[in-house]
Amino acid sequence: MIITRKKLAQKLMDYLLHRTTFNDLVDWAELVMMDAEFEDQHFELIREIISRLGVGDVRSFGMTYEDYEEFLSKLGYRIHFTFAEKEKEMPWKSEHGQHSIINELPRMPNYEINQIANTTAC
Repeated sequence: MIITRKKLAQKLMDYLLHRTTFNDLVDWAELVMMDAEFEDQHFELIREIISRLGVGDVRSFGMTYEDYEEFLSKLGYRIHFTFAEKEKEMPWKSEHGQHSIINELPRMPNYEINQIANTTAC
């Protein structure tokens, strides 16, 4: 398995979006550090980030939000949050006359992670 910059960024995003647990992220990092190959073009960067993730469960190497933000920035991504006040749940009649509960707004907060455009001067 070859770990690319994009694959690593996706793992970080999955954790930040609560699609995977911290323990799963650390276990993945430990596994790929031993068994995977890293994309040649970004070898040092990928190795540095995965090494840091692999010891993330050690108290003295604890991870902060800023660490993840920095990792994603180095990988060419930025994090953007959108917050909105959650509306009250309202009873709503379906077309069949049955009552159901709906939310006017989707689950908040809404996360958006965008890739930073490469802007190198020629």
